[in-house]
Amino acid sequence: MTEAEQERAKTARAGDPRIGRALAASEGFAEYLAAGTPMLERWSVGDSPLFYVGQALISAAVDCRRAGYSEPVPRTTLAELHLCYLPAPWCDRPDLPSVTEGLRWAAQPVLSASSCLQPRADDRYLASDYLVDQAQEGTSPLGGSPVPDDTWDAVFSLSSDRGVAAIGMVAYLADRFEFAEKCFRRAFEAGDTEAIGLIALAVGKLGRFREVKEIFREAARAGDGIVMVTAAKALSSNGGFEELTELARQAVETKIGLALPILAAAITADSPRPDLHELAVFAIDQGRTTATFVLSSFIALNPATAHLTSLARHAIEMGDPAVAAHLLGLEPDPAHVVSFLEHARQSGRSQFAAIYERMMIEEALAESREGSEAKPET
Repeated sequence: MTEAEQERAKTARAGDPRIGRALAASEGFAEYLAAGTPMLERWSVGDSPLFYVGQALISAAVDCRRAGYSEPVPRTTLAELHLCYLPAPWCDRPDLPSVTEGLRWAAQPVLSASSCLQPRADDRYLASDYLVDQAQEGTSPLGGSPVPDDTWDAVFSLSSDRGVAAIGMVAYLADRFEFAEKCFRRAFEAGDTEAIGLIALAVGKLGRFREVKEIFREAARAGDGIVMVTAAKALSSNGGFEELTELARQAVETKIGLALPILAAAITADSPRPDLHELAVFAIDQGRTTATFVLSSFIALNPATAHLTSLARHAIEMGDPAVAAHLLGLEPDPAHVVSFLEHARQSGRSQFAAIYERMMIEEALAESREGSEAKPET
């Protein structure tokens, strides 16, 4: 708390001794008032039939939230799921307390503050935020265990078409890629057009690159740059390097350059091939200045294969001296630049050669001025 909040709390503790105890509590002010530690103990510590049933119900509700379902869970669902969370010796006991008794125990307020399960309308229950946080951190009775299959299936059935993509994203982050795809496809079929990009991410993790490439092509035809980026990322991050040059050509054609850096980086990572040069020539032919700049930047990263003067020569032939000047500025080998300028003069492009030489002189003078200004006066 801020100093002002602490002062107000000290004033208020005269009328409520709980505030004074919360100020001194080692676990923290809000955590103490919410009975966080006692709630965690209620969920964790016990050795009676009622405790094990109540603990299993709490665990089931917590895991529903860990799986991305943020709404209160129906009693019937918790009754089905809690059997997955009972300790093995208790699963087949005929004398266990009823689910109704277990829910009543789990919903009792702890220290007259919060309860592990919060009752909601229509006989539904919501796990405490605090307990969910502890489960995420691995400091709960669930330990580091993953969410069981039965719980994933339950939240899929409970979820609305609008909310199922969120569950799919949680599954994706938990490396449950097949289940994530199932969620994303349901969302897409229900009208969530953005979910097609999420499908690309999931099937990319599953190695189904042909489907990802088709998603990319459809997005390129539709001019959907966001999906193009997502599909390109799904390919590059999972090693789907085949046909990337063709996809990059589509990215150039659509005038949507968002996916181009990802594709260019993937092509470069695969192996230093002439593909980027060919793409840059294509971008120059199409008049795509931004795409040319992006591709040339990646070409320049490998000095051994970066012959940007050939691209500059092509840009001049296509009547684009600005692009040519940019390419020459990236050329790592000065000898190539000199050769280009000689070629420009001999081929009747002396005007461009003179312009570029003047640019170099101006840059050198500017650097000289900056250097002199940086020196201390003597």
